[in-house]
Amino acid sequence: MADLPNIGPRPLRHIRRNTTLTRLLPLVFILSFHAIAAGQETAPAAMPAQQAAAEMKLPDGFGATVFAAEPDVVQPIAMTIDTRGRLWVVECTSYPDWQEIGVDEGKDRVLIFEDTDGDGRHDRRTVFLENGRNLSGIEVGFGGVYLCSSPDLIFIPDADGDDVPDGPAETLLSGFSLKMKHNVFNGLHWGPDGWLYGMHGILDVSQVTNPSKPDQPPVPMTCGVWRFHPTQKVFEPYSAGSTNPWGIDWNSVGQAFFTNCVIEHVFHAIPGARFKRMFGNDLNPYTFTLMDSCADHIHWAGGYWNVSIGGKHDDAGGGHAHCGAMIYQGDNWPEKYRDKLYTINIHGRRMNCDRLVASPDGYVASHDADFMQSVDPFFRGVEMKYGPDGTVYVLDWNDTGECHDFVDIHVETGRIFKIAYGTPRQWSGDLNALPDDQLLELQNHENAWFMQTARRVLQHRVATQPDNKQLASKIVQAYRDVPLENSRLKLRMLWLTAACGLADPSILQEAARGDINLQAWAMRLASEDASIAAGRIQTANQSAGLLLQEQVAAAIRRDDVSIENITPELVANIADEKLRKRLLQLMWYAIEPRFNAETLQQDPAAIQSLSQQYAAFEPPILAHCISQKLAAIDAHDLVLTVAASAQCPPASRESLISGLLEALRGRSIDAPQAWSEARDSLLDGSIQSNRLGYELALIFGDASARKQLAAALTGEAEDAQNAFDLLVQYSDADTAAVVQQGLKLQPLRTQALRALGNVELLDTAAELIADFGNLPADQQTALIDAMVTRNSYAKRLLSAIENKQVPETVLTTFAVGQLSRLKDKAVQDQLRKIYGTVTATDATRNRQIDQMKRMLTEDAIAGADLHAGKQVFVQKCATCHKLLNEGGTIGPDLTGGQRKSVEYFLENVISPNTLVPMAYKMSTIETIDGRVLAGVIESQDDQRVVLQTPKEKITLAKDDIEEITATGVSLMPEGLLDDLTHQQIIDLSAYFQSDFTPVQ
Repeated sequence: MADLPNIGPRPLRHIRRNTTLTRLLPLVFILSFHAIAAGQETAPAAMPAQQAAAEMKLPDGFGATVFAAEPDVVQPIAMTIDTRGRLWVVECTSYPDWQEIGVDEGKDRVLIFEDTDGDGRHDRRTVFLENGRNLSGIEVGFGGVYLCSSPDLIFIPDADGDDVPDGPAETLLSGFSLKMKHNVFNGLHWGPDGWLYGMHGILDVSQVTNPSKPDQPPVPMTCGVWRFHPTQKVFEPYSAGSTNPWGIDWNSVGQAFFTNCVIEHVFHAIPGARFKRMFGNDLNPYTFTLMDSCADHIHWAGGYWNVSIGGKHDDAGGGHAHCGAMIYQGDNWPEKYRDKLYTINIHGRRMNCDRLVASPDGYVASHDADFMQSVDPFFRGVEMKYGPDGTVYVLDWNDTGECHDFVDIHVETGRIFKIAYGTPRQWSGDLNALPDDQLLELQNHENAWFMQTARRVLQHRVATQPDNKQLASKIVQAYRDVPLENSRLKLRMLWLTAACGLADPSILQEAARGDINLQAWAMRLASEDASIAAGRIQTANQSAGLLLQEQVAAAIRRDDVSIENITPELVANIADEKLRKRLLQLMWYAIEPRFNAETLQQDPAAIQSLSQQYAAFEPPILAHCISQKLAAIDAHDLVLTVAASAQCPPASRESLISGLLEALRGRSIDAPQAWSEARDSLLDGSIQSNRLGYELALIFGDASARKQLAAALTGEAEDAQNAFDLLVQYSDADTAAVVQQGLKLQPLRTQALRALGNVELLDTAAELIADFGNLPADQQTALIDAMVTRNSYAKRLLSAIENKQVPETVLTTFAVGQLSRLKDKAVQDQLRKIYGTVTATDATRNRQIDQMKRMLTEDAIAGADLHAGKQVFVQKCATCHKLLNEGGTIGPDLTGGQRKSVEYFLENVISPNTLVPMAYKMSTIETIDGRVLAGVIESQDDQRVVLQTPKEKITLAKDDIEEITATGVSLMPEGLLDDLTHQQIIDLSAYFQSDFTPVQ
């Protein structure tokens, strides 16, 4: 297969599919629902490759050439550069129909491109692999090629370098899920430590097995970063979290950053970190707190990720979807572009740029000017990489759709651009052919590609020549010959010794006397070597946040690493609040295993001492997590003892109780022994200021506290309202009487009307319905909220509507939907008789949209009343949605959405269930006592469910639940516009599009 210039691809195909939603999802992120609703089924033709390069918007002095394009390459998904400076590219035509093992024949390819005359265009093309399966990542080294080939990580040998596989592929790892769809494992990249790094998305949990270690159990892997050692054959998760990470790189001092699609775009890949996720929980159920992105900005103008396209989002950076990571360390681009993070913004068809701002305490990624903008509507960049001449290759998947595609799949297109500043210096050669001494000299090359590639060659030579003591000695001596003052080269030589397995304690201890980056790497490498005793490597600086972070990361991996020296005062000295919080979260991951049932039984005093020690840190993140973990192992006494001690800071005390409540809500348990001593301090003062303590008292069945709350119902309004909420939330035999009492007290009446749903008071309900017309509006709403939760109430309400005692217009769309979920046939018959068919057909919705488009003209919007529009928004939308900093947070913030589009407004209001984000899919819960509740399940475990309704958050014990039904529809109801006049709809649409809040 070698040396086949410009071989054409297989016969080109243009596939048109009408597939299920799972196949319509794009390769790198989830489609935005409004695009599908808009019926976008076609896209303009791809711009000719040469025109796309010529019209690419770049800073002055830069130019782009077409290194390769269709038909020579199609659907390029990953690339790497070998020791000869040749570009290896993976063509992925498997997506979206991933090939099953033993069922489907592989159809992906690995190509090698060369530019022998230095004109920025390839003139030789070689097919290395013809029948690859599910290929999504590539690296070269150690005499062959590493490929992500779901479900396997494989190695194809080519020891003689003739570009022909020497034999069949070797499976290095297996078990990467084929259910990952567009979230497949990807992004192979050599790290400075000699490990091979990769990434994994959120849509499934893979069970990764290692054929070389058959006795080891599968390792679960979900979204985040993993790594594999090429000679030790060790696999391990590295950092967890994000959504669909697709790109990783290291800066000049070896700090790793990975880019992510959906939610924030970049994360500092700290070993052992657990980052926020788009949905779901960390694999460790006791994580409790997830770390944020290191970025101080996002590349869209706010709002939920799936509406962040176009308009204002262009000014912010282009959108939420990112792919590829490159920290430029080449020698062609000017110095001002060096050591910055570049990632491709897929919606924005551009390269975003972030400055990685370092301090002694950590890193913050700050927004810099976008580097490149493509004018080709098909541009779908996936990766960037600089090579030996310092120029940058950019892979362009090149297809339709918001990001990848969802109707038309264009497997006949694909581009590779090359971006250079001025005229680059041509380079030719083969680092693999250089002698050891020259490879050592390249560790100081200005272009980090030479340093990285030479290091990999030396690592391979040391691994395959175990008897070559001279080479190992040369490497160690080369490290020792570099003075600590030359920190850049010293650090690079430290990486080389580590990659080659030569970083012994004496080497690491010397590095620990260097600058902060040498110290950080000395700590990290020592923690990864089990033969080096914990604490043996002492750093010069014991207080910098970055070094504390490394120490804690080491403690996450090793039980024998202590963090006892980290005091509240040291943490308080970290000025940046985000970096301080990040360190505390890492500390929790390190100490969490120490709070276990076995130690609790054998040495409870040790657990109490640990709790008191770490609960003192501020902000009180540790206190909150400690109390939740102690509750999980039934150590409630310890939480109360620590919280009630005089040494516990007030903020920590509140967090301890808050964490305990978070763990115990939905449960009823006997009061622990420590409650009798702790209760006085926790219930001292008003009910409002000690609400957490009173709630805990009710969970513990404290009859005295319940009497105090009952007595408070006739006291000060705020205390009375808090007392009423708690008594209803933690019901007992007297709850019905409490509700009836509340109905007679004006400060509690609205709460009591809503609380009717918690009990069954048929006579009282009948009286209230008969008096409906005399109730204030807020009380009418509260009564309706209660009446739609029980069959017995619903029948009376619908009869009153049918008999004109209650106007049918008072039922909101959500209330009608709630009634439709009750399982009583009589209720459903009554409902249909009054309201007809509750759910509109697609044809009806489309007809509504067309009618309203004709009504919402530019002239109509221009003449609208924004004040009236805001009033409609408050009435219809503000309970769940925020717009222009006003409103609720149950649903997505609408400020950043495509608010200027009438189509967007109508499609999502009239047809909210076209595509529902997972975070907003509604479930129906039927309780044992006959209530039916609808909302989004925020969290659940084996004991309780937390349900977010449009009005409140409810915690239910699973013992009190009869049935949970996932509806698959949005919490946002249909028919929101049905009871509005034409003018109200125009006013609402105008306010929705406005850029300011009208002032009366």
